Amino acid sequence: MDKRYKHLNGEERGVMLAEHRRGASLQAIGLLLGPQVRQKIV
Repeated sequence: MDKRYKHLNGEERGVMLAEHRRGASLQAIGLLLGPQVRQKIV
């Protein structure tokens, strides 16, 4: 199995950190960031 990893950019990481600190769920953060980013973090 060949896994291809994708990396988040600084802005995406910042949004994730800020939303996590606010207490947002992973689902809510994923919906906020959109489908391209959700594919990176799954």
